[in-house]
Amino acid sequence: MKYSQRTPSTNGHHQEQRGSATVELALSLPLLVMLLLLMIQVSVVLLDQLAVTQAAREAARAVAVDPSPGAAAAAAASATGLDRNKLRVEVGSRQEGRVVEVVVRYTSTVRFPLTSRVLLRPVVAAEASMRVEGGA
Repeated sequence: MKYSQRTPSTNGHHQEQRGSATVELALSLPLLVMLLLLMIQVSVVLLDQLAVTQAAREAARAVAVDPSPGAAAAAAASATGLDRNKLRVEVGSRQEGRVVEVVVRYTSTVRFPLTSRVLLRPVVAAEASMRVEGGA
């Protein structure tokens, strides 16, 4: 009759527990990495939202003082480091003494390929309004 030889330990299940912990770590580590990347990506989108809010304020101010058609887009693009190709500026009707509304939309960049299936192409937007100054 043969007897199996085990490594002596204080607890007979010590080897099995260690192997079980390794398997659990191997199964949960990809999920933890995905959650970390997702959190980083969400923070990048939130930073883009702050930049778009600033761009909308600058665009509204530019429209309030400058009647040229491209003033809002130029001000929005130069106010932040956002990619001009992904920035869309919509300006409401501009009349002296009235409030003009500006909407700025930006398609945020997904920085990590793993998170692209969850977030796809997030679009952040901001509105701003300002009273149009009268001509002197």
